[in-house]
Amino acid sequence: MFTTGDVVVYNGKKYKAMWWTRNQAPGGVGGPWSEVPAPVPAGSYPAWSAATVNFGGEKVTYLGHTDQAQWWTAGVAPGTARSAWKLLA
Repeated sequence: MFTTGDVVVYNGKKYKAMWWTRNQAPGGVGGPWSEVPAPVPAGSYPAWSAATVNFGGEKVTYLGHTDQAQWWTAGVAPGTARSAWKLLA
């Protein structure tokens, strides 16, 4: 059993529980786990991942561009119609 905020390593990646969960493997979209991005150098942003929950204001890189989440989003790539992402550069 895992509760909100618990962190685990699964298949070499770090995940954080978004809410209480039991018997659900990390990864995938829409589940209780959010992938924790690896640290990146100052001034750069993590690569977008379908398994990461992003909140409004967070920035990612995707296909060589920088995008910013306008609201909570998971599993929808930047540049997708009606997505939460705003292209910055």
